[in-house]
Amino acid sequence: MTIFFYTKTDEFGEFSNFSKFGVEMDGVWWPTVEHYFQAQKFEDKEYREKNQNSPYL
Repeated sequence: MTIFFYTKTDEFGEFSNFSKFGVEMDGVWWPTVEHYFQAQKFEDKEYREKNQNSPYL
């Protein structure tokens, strides 16, 4: 069986990158996997921190 989880309101939405389950990666706490994913686009620590704390994700 294939499951799909594109949004956090879908069935199995808890597996979405936007689901409000935090994760520790690289010794830093991220509110969602999506916060971490977006921050990896930047080498500058300041930009990564902005992504880490962004309320828009």
